[in-house]
Amino acid sequence: TLFELLPVRGLSMADDGTMAFSWHGDIYTLRPGRNPSRLDITIAVDGPGGEPENVTKRGGASEFAVSPGGKEVAFVVRGEVFVTSVEFGTTRRITDTPEQERSVSFSPDGRSLIYAGERDGSWNVYESSLVDDDELYFFSATKIEEKPVVATDADEFQPAYSPDGEKVAYLFERNEIRVFDTETGETATALPGDKFYSYEDGDLWYDWSPDGRWIATQFYSRGRIFYTEVGLVPADGEGDFIELSNSGYDDMRPRFAMEGGAVIWMTDRYGMRAQGSWGAENDVVAAFLTQDAYDRFRLSKEEYELRKELEEKKKDADKDDGGDDEKAESDDAGEMEADADEEDNDTDEETDEDEDADGVEPIEIEREGLDERRARLTPNASLLGGFAMSPEGDKIYYLAKFEKGFDLWTHDFRESSTKILAKLGASSASMEMSDDGGAIFLLADGSLSKIDANSGERKGISFAAGMTVDRAAERGSLLGHVWRQTLKKFYRPDMHGVDWSYYLGQYRPKLADVTNNRDFAVILSEMLGELNASHTGGIYRPGHKDGDDSTASLGVIYDNTYAGPGAR
Repeated sequence: TLFELLPVRGLSMADDGTMAFSWHGDIYTLRPGRNPSRLDITIAVDGPGGEPENVTKRGGASEFAVSPGGKEVAFVVRGEVFVTSVEFGTTRRITDTPEQERSVSFSPDGRSLIYAGERDGSWNVYESSLVDDDELYFFSATKIEEKPVVATDADEFQPAYSPDGEKVAYLFERNEIRVFDTETGETATALPGDKFYSYEDGDLWYDWSPDGRWIATQFYSRGRIFYTEVGLVPADGEGDFIELSNSGYDDMRPRFAMEGGAVIWMTDRYGMRAQGSWGAENDVVAAFLTQDAYDRFRLSKEEYELRKELEEKKKDADKDDGGDDEKAESDDAGEMEADADEEDNDTDEETDEDEDADGVEPIEIEREGLDERRARLTPNASLLGGFAMSPEGDKIYYLAKFEKGFDLWTHDFRESSTKILAKLGASSASMEMSDDGGAIFLLADGSLSKIDANSGERKGISFAAGMTVDRAAERGSLLGHVWRQTLKKFYRPDMHGVDWSYYLGQYRPKLADVTNNRDFAVILSEMLGELNASHTGGIYRPGHKDGDDSTASLGVIYDNTYAGPGAR
């Protein structure tokens, strides 16, 4: 044969020497001494198949986010964004595209959602907002408007609002954290791209500080890759990093706790080590940014109760003094203005930076002694899922897998006690704490629920995610996703000398004849196979439902040369 650019596949030979094979989706035969002959094959079918289908999903959520008031939950099912009422289960669809959406979260005022969508050939950041001022929630809204926030030819995803809602952080080309100012349109780089290498989407974690000045994240330090350290980076990109972990182990997934007084994260420092990049056990640890936060964390139950009582009394006294002060301030407004002007002239640069026009108190970071203000929060290492610390810093809640699956555990630092708060037995799970710390929201094996943080009482959060599934359009989107992902992440920029764009043009038209995902996996494997590289390909895994039959297979090797009755 003299075929070019595309390979012969599935070659076999008959006893008379006739060969059969496929080439670019067609079947050929080749007799000795002749040219290949393409076979015309016609298959009768009942209908074209693959028409869009209306479905309603009541499970299968892949991620979620809780609204600031805790009355609604945004979630993603089959790559679409929905919002459901926590109490009533009323569900509203937010997106309707054949492409994937992900990384959904609420704005601080709860009137906007931000998420990433892979549209027009790249990942972009989009925002959907409530339009009618009289409508309070997405699940009951009659009108929602979507607009792009950051949309370029580059990949931008995993967005998160700043605490004041005026800025949006996101990942730029997977390795870089950028911050977009929605008012000025300016963009700052908080974490440069040379500080991290993304192996898979979602492996770069970050969290805003309560004052919006810092971002807690993970990065490579001292030239080591695949083992990240945890630290703080200035959100405006100006200034030095503050490394918090300094462990040499794998530290990841940092988040602020205790109203900005501490940063907590996962580490494999104390548990079983990874073998061949898997199997590590993790703990939750904390670094306390001030001595006061550290001292408060270490208080005994008795000391803690006494301190709380003292703080309440001081608060009441301040309220009483506040009324008198307001009257005095009103009488002497002119004098205060003059004093303020004089004070501004004497204020140093650091004090200016600490002032916030919105009244948000800047978090304090006492760098001296920071390495000594650390604590291991979990009592033992385990396979960890999500985790959260109570606002007061007296408890840690975490998803751990000790037995059959992930369960929700809690450890009380004042009582020195550990218990299972909710028995889940989940294969996969994630969690989020309510703002007041009174509830834990869970996503376990695709289902949502709300758990009382004190009693452990669990209540399901129902949803009915109605959608029209266009599987043909989804396969077209997924083919483009695989092609772009491979182009961006292949270890050789020259793609092994392959014209990668040419092969996309060759394989995309084949989707017109594909009506199922089993055949689609073959298309993916053939396209990726053109790179002649390991660890590539497409695999079809059919879904299974409870009650499906399972066909047994005997553990024997058959003799294919046996010509007698039966099998041997």
